[in-house]
Amino acid sequence: MTHLPPAGALSLFTATILLAYTLAQYIQLPAQTLSLRFAGVYLELALNINTLTNILVAALVASGMDGLLRTHPALPEGTTVIHWLLPALSAWVLGATISLLRPQQMWWLGVLIGGAVLALVCVAEYIVVDPQDALYPWATSGLNVLAFGLFLALAISLHEANVRLFWRVPALTLAAALTGLRVLHLHLRGRWAVWETYTAALLTAQSAAFLHYWLLPSARYGIFVLTPLYTFTTWQYARYRQTTRPWIEALVAAALLVALGVFL
Repeated sequence: MTHLPPAGALSLFTATILLAYTLAQYIQLPAQTLSLRFAGVYLELALNINTLTNILVAALVASGMDGLLRTHPALPEGTTVIHWLLPALSAWVLGATISLLRPQQMWWLGVLIGGAVLALVCVAEYIVVDPQDALYPWATSGLNVLAFGLFLALAISLHEANVRLFWRVPALTLAAALTGLRVLHLHLRGRWAVWETYTAALLTAQSAAFLHYWLLPSARYGIFVLTPLYTFTTWQYARYRQTTRPWIEALVAAALLVALGVFL
């Protein structure tokens, strides 16, 4: 048996998110710049309508996803936090990516694709609530692909926007933590892999800082930053399955990503 979210609620939820992104393009608010000094370094944080929209939409998606999950007949007792982490991250990443699209036609295309991706994430999260669902394996695989794909999109967007190292590393570290936590939670059958997630986020932070000053194309930078996160989660999943040589799967994953980045 397969359980899907109510079509009416999902369509209204998605339309609300798309409306928020659309209105942000027509609402003009004066940009604010927060300045501070930290450890002798002068820092500036620009706050504009896109920043406000991304924060509000991420919160709205988390709240809306929780409401959708409450309609699932097989929802277990307890918190639903793990199921709305990835949708909230998706909204944040899509908002950051869409804001970089300048031509009007490309912007509308980005909004439509972003809405479709967000809807797919929400549907997949709804399905994986029940491990006995007929579509559970497909939904799990889809969430894995979408999670790493969204992280890659964020890394490319931050590099393309030339975000400073002080802001880039925390953003990628947070995204890596949320991605690793969700993916490992799926792979490890509901176990909260806190220490494994911390390690994955730390490796990602180090690679992001190390590659920051390299003259790399944005796509190559994103793939190289993704490599330690994907490799470590692959290794942890192989260990969980108790394969004889889990490090071989991790090395193969790393080699494939590095080769893709080099020859891209």
